[in-house]
Amino acid sequence: MRIGVEMAIQFAKIEFLSRSKGGDSCRKAAYNARTIVKNEKTNIRYNFSRKKDNVYHTVLIPAYVNQKFNNIQTLDLFRNWLR
Repeated sequence: MRIGVEMAIQFAKIEFLSRSKGGDSCRKAAYNARTIVKNEKTNIRYNFSRKKDNVYHTVLIPAYVNQKFNNIQTLDLFRNWLR
């Protein structure tokens, strides 16, 4: 017995960010999630919450990064704190 819906992936894209080339993971995460994220190092707040065209996203983080940042509840706490 299978639970859920199986669906083909219409489009997938993987990008690597490089700080030396101006990349910012907080900006990218805010854009992909269509939410508000604050970069604690630069104190810049990125707000893409008005964009509503994203259907699904996920963020993959390295094993050495605190895994609480891969938890949506933790990200929601930060989002609510920023408002």
